[in-house]
Amino acid sequence: MKDLGLKEHSVASTVSLLEGGATILLSRATGREKTGSLDEIAIRSIARNSNIILSLKEGRDCVQDYREPGKAHAGTSGKIEECTDKNMLEDLYLPYKPKKRTRATIAIEKGLLPLAEIIFAQENLASTKNEIVARFVNPEKGVNSHEEAISGAIDIVAEMVSDDSYIRGWIRTK
Repeated sequence: MKDLGLKEHSVASTVSLLEGGATILLSRATGREKTGSLDEIAIRSIARNSNIILSLKEGRDCVQDYREPGKAHAGTSGKIEECTDKNMLEDLYLPYKPKKRTRATIAIEKGLLPLAEIIFAQENLASTKNEIVARFVNPEKGVNSHEEAISGAIDIVAEMVSDDSYIRGWIRTK
């Protein structure tokens, strides 16, 4: 609420009145000493922003509940706590959100995640493409050819990209 240029005490008191069931007009009329004589416009701004803040807090709590230990990427926790945008919070939550069975999850089950990480990294390797892919062809796991291995790895990379909060935010602004 600092961006509204209001005193913290006035904002806290106003939020308390509103959460207690007071209407905006009632808060202005009866809570003048508590709200620091805020006008109706300021009280409406507080009400609107407190709903946004409450929604973000609930979203943060939901993300924290779904996160699996050891699955978080470095720095994600801080980003979640500092997040002030609902879309960004949902983007940060996406990798932890329980998913339906996708082509990428099937490919991961087949052991193709390391191949996807190699493709995603785009690094020069000492081995050739065929040598690298050949390590992941395994008929026992349902990977019968080079093409199936590459296709599954590409499905994983596509999901990795679509789950990346930075990329989703960048696309949203374009």
